[in-house]
Amino acid sequence: MSLWPVDDEATQSLMTTFYQQWILSGDLNHAFRQAKLEAINKYPNPYYWGAFILVGGQQ
Repeated sequence: MSLWPVDDEATQSLMTTFYQQWILSGDLNHAFRQAKLEAINKYPNPYYWGAFILVGGQQ
């Protein structure tokens, strides 16, 4: 889920990585973390990745 409007390209990149990682690992939390880490490396400004939160992940 996004807490504020985010750049379309950054969103596409993060979500693509998230789903690829989820398919590979089967771990929702791991996939989300990997996607955010990749987004942080690609877009250092938190505006591009800070809005995303995982809803429904396991604790």
